[in-house]
Amino acid sequence: MNSAERIASTIESLSQARGRLRERTDAEILGGLGNVLERFRDASSTCRKELEAKLPAASGFAPATVRAGLELGFEPWTGESLERLANAELHPHAQAGTWLAHGYPVTSVLLAGSIPMPSVLSILLPLVLRSAVLCKPASRDAITPSLVVDAIREVDPLLADCVGIVPFEKDDAEANRAFYSTPCVVATGSDETISEVDRYLAPRQRRVFYGHRVSIALIDLSRLGDTWLTELAGNLAMDIALWDQLGCLSPVAFYLVGGADGDPENFAQALGGALASAQERLPRGAVAPETAARIARERTAAEMRAALDGKTRVIASAGTEWTVVLESDTPLRSAPLNRFIRLVPLESRDMLPTTLTSLAPHLAGVALAGFEPDREDVIRQLFEAGASRVCAPGRLQAPPIDWRRDNQPLLLGMAMLGNREAL
Repeated sequence: MNSAERIASTIESLSQARGRLRERTDAEILGGLGNVLERFRDASSTCRKELEAKLPAASGFAPATVRAGLELGFEPWTGESLERLANAELHPHAQAGTWLAHGYPVTSVLLAGSIPMPSVLSILLPLVLRSAVLCKPASRDAITPSLVVDAIREVDPLLADCVGIVPFEKDDAEANRAFYSTPCVVATGSDETISEVDRYLAPRQRRVFYGHRVSIALIDLSRLGDTWLTELAGNLAMDIALWDQLGCLSPVAFYLVGGADGDPENFAQALGGALASAQERLPRGAVAPETAARIARERTAAEMRAALDGKTRVIASAGTEWTVVLESDTPLRSAPLNRFIRLVPLESRDMLPTTLTSLAPHLAGVALAGFEPDREDVIRQLFEAGASRVCAPGRLQAPPIDWRRDNQPLLLGMAMLGNREAL
């Protein structure tokens, strides 16, 4: 049986299992999935221990970094938070204790990246809507989907039967056509990946796409003081270090607004020290030779700019483990990631609108520090520019479960509204 045939067979099995969900009430399904989340939150549970043990080898992250990332990331994802999400999005369509919004018979879910929390949620959400899930694991994380199914099976074997995991080669056109034949498709990935997926879909199919996004920090240097600076640098270093800066909520640049002469330099030095400390506690994972070469090239380019303008600064580890580049101008340059951060000084808040406009197409999260008493006005500007999350430094990697990635509703985007179809 080739991959396409295996996918077709899995879809048939999922459709049959989904038909048996009439045995479960909406409350039972939601409660069971909430129980699954609680198991992943529990550091002593089997699924959490296995995830901590197996993910480093699969993803390349260091074990300590995985442990810290899971602890922070799962912290706000309680069963109650999942129930609040469902009530917030589906309650207007509730009648007699059931949702009038419901999912398609089968939803294909293309996972991406190596951070497990988005994968866990992407598998659970269609099940809230009574949709079976056909899942293609990410190439750097084949571990999480299987552990999610195992955790579901411990809670409710029928729900577990409604999830099928189907790895296949990216360039297998026949398998792609089979995978994307379902009535609803959820895909996460680069803009190029999203475009490729869209070519397989017919106009009638529901699309839920999560494309390329970047995050930043916005820092008011007018508040810079020794105590505040030390705490701020430590929190921002965690935002960079967790998941080695490889997620859409990992910051690629810090914008430094205002401050006195020398403040950007002081901040850069403090951040470099915090990243060095983070490297000791949470080592960066292994990187491919081409990634290390790209980091070296970007460092060299910054050092050449420093020689020419006398203002650019490079503060970095002896190896490629972490890099801070204090720029002398505002254009956002390429981001090698893997704990490489650019600091971009802005003379005043007047430069914010232009800066945010250039980021708007791909802006996700913003760590915001300072800006009192005009903080609410700054937050409004950020959301108007397309940001989907604004938080305190150190919290970028801990989004609430109802965070609207790409500013889309999480459940209603995959739902059909109206009379509940026969299951």
